[in-house]
Amino acid sequence: SDKRTKLKAILNKENNQGGNVFLDDEEARAAGKESDGEVDAVKLADIMELVETPVAILKVDIEGSECKVFTDYLKNPTKGIFIPYILMEWYMIDSHMMGVCPNISELKEALKNSGYHPMGVQTRMKIKKSFFEGGNNVLWVHQDATPIQPLKVAEVVVHYENGTVERHRLV
Repeated sequence: SDKRTKLKAILNKENNQGGNVFLDDEEARAAGKESDGEVDAVKLADIMELVETPVAILKVDIEGSECKVFTDYLKNPTKGIFIPYILMEWYMIDSHMMGVCPNISELKEALKNSGYHPMGVQTRMKIKKSFFEGGNNVLWVHQDATPIQPLKVAEVVVHYENGTVERHRLV
């Protein structure tokens, strides 16, 4: 979360048990969702203080709450731990489901200002704007990270659950 607080657990019991969200009181009311219980939320900085290494790689899938979790953290100039790669599931962020990511442009700006650029997970190439806005997984790579080499194939075809198919030519 972006603050230490109590959040309402909204469990997705129907088709994606991993698709649970945690909303504050106002967000839960706005989404018209019943709470399945409460949890204590902490900030990313709280978690990173427990990490005993100078470098960490993050893989996050927190159902759109990445906006809340990362924006303030990235704006802090003293982070203490270098994070060269951040892998995010982008669909919930981009679709702004249940209002969990009201500041997507602020998140993108914080990532950019912190030295990150988006790369495709399947292609390992910088993401074009049209691909970036499609709700795919995004690998954010810091400018000081060890470069990731593109795949050495002529074309990558990506099939998504929503039926879209994208073709990416690699040079």
